[in-house]
Amino acid sequence: VFRAMMYMQGEFDLDSGIEGQESTRGSDTECPWLNNTREDNVFMCNDGTLCNVFEEGWQCCNERGGRAMCPPNYPHMCALHDECSEGQDYCCEIDCSDKGGDRPCYRECIDAVASDGYSWWRDSHSELCEHYYALQYCHANGTYGRGWAALKGGTFEDYAVEGEIYMNESEVTIDDATYSFPQLDGALQDTTVAVIHLRVHVALSAPLALISHAVAIYGECAADGNDNTCRISGQGMHRILSLVDGAVVRLQALVLQDGYSRTFGSAIFATNARLVVVNCVLVGNAAGHGNETTGGGAVYAEDSEVTCNNCTLMHNTAPWYAAVLVVRGMLVLDGGTVVEENAAELYCGVGVVSGSLVVNGTSRVSRNAAGQAGAGLCLFPYSAAWIDGGSELVENAAGEFGAAVSMRQGSTLTVEGGSVIRGNTARMGAAIYASLSPNSISISNGSRVEGNYATYRGGAILMRSSGVLTVEGGSSVSGVSHSPAASFVLPEGPKRPRV
Repeated sequence: VFRAMMYMQGEFDLDSGIEGQESTRGSDTECPWLNNTREDNVFMCNDGTLCNVFEEGWQCCNERGGRAMCPPNYPHMCALHDECSEGQDYCCEIDCSDKGGDRPCYRECIDAVASDGYSWWRDSHSELCEHYYALQYCHANGTYGRGWAALKGGTFEDYAVEGEIYMNESEVTIDDATYSFPQLDGALQDTTVAVIHLRVHVALSAPLALISHAVAIYGECAADGNDNTCRISGQGMHRILSLVDGAVVRLQALVLQDGYSRTFGSAIFATNARLVVVNCVLVGNAAGHGNETTGGGAVYAEDSEVTCNNCTLMHNTAPWYAAVLVVRGMLVLDGGTVVEENAAELYCGVGVVSGSLVVNGTSRVSRNAAGQAGAGLCLFPYSAAWIDGGSELVENAAGEFGAAVSMRQGSTLTVEGGSVIRGNTARMGAAIYASLSPNSISISNGSRVEGNYATYRGGAILMRSSGVLTVEGGSSVSGVSHSPAASFVLPEGPKRPRV
């Protein structure tokens, strides 16, 4: 049940507290943010009081209904809500271009719904009138609009919402390009919406709302040349999707592109979540530039399960883990998924830390690059990977170690089902590099490690510490190195692994 609540936020007297106020941008008691206070660093709050940020802090309006006016040294109130004041208020800036532009004044909407002198109102979800207008919940004449009908159902009358509105529909269709971002964002915030049919492309002006429930997003855009999927773009500025607190999400027929995060996971960030990605493309996403401890260019998942089926991950970048990083979780690349031409400044195309990885169903990890190691896959402490079903790790290049696979400290690699590791290049251990004992490598069931090249040693496999290497079931291992060393190099000592 959705119930709207109308209330006044104090007596709004524009003259009180700002004597002789003159505005160069117009005066509007319904949209007070179009004016400024007289003094630098002094805000006006929605209860009509003033506060100096150097005396009371930047959050001084949080308990006074929020910011109503900005000071003259930060004259513009920006459109994006919850970006400042500890995530509770609008920002005041010299330039709002990176925060959605200036906050608009939807006077027609306000005039239509704010009858009997109500200049401010919020519904039970704390949404303002301008949000209703932007999302097409209402028209200028106060009647309900297509956005309201599609997302909420019910009628839109004198006080924005009359009585109780029952949300009978659990599916939403988004097909208006003008408002595609706010409509998608609103749908993700509504925990009653289980299915979103996206029929237009979306360019983000801010990160989308956190997802903590079960929802599926289906791309249903009309064919556009060779592209019949819907694009959601972070525009090189914003992370695209964030999954938290037990979220269960399915993405299908989408392109997630140009996401950006200074930390982890620029297209998708997940903690304690389950994610299934089908027939999607994750392209051109970048994470953690300039910070060597961050990464997961396209996807970061912690304590989560991620399955990619018939997907493509390409041209993603990060210092570590150019395409995907999974920590204490499971990653499945299946159904012909391709991880290709991703670039890590230091380590790893796809990485699993204390977790598990399955590459299956003729999937391919190819032509990825890493400055140090693991251009294809990284298995770091106590991780396990299975390469199966005719899958391929081919033509990856690393500056130092393990172009196809870099593994260490108690990790396990199983290559089976006719899978192939071929054409990878590195200084040492071109196909597989294993360090920090013990590690285990098994190559079986007609699988092949072949045609890999090391500029120093270990053209196929280099094991720098104790462990076990098993090659059986008609499988083969071969490679070329610049030094006269064998195609694979095993550690010396009493715990020499069997071959």
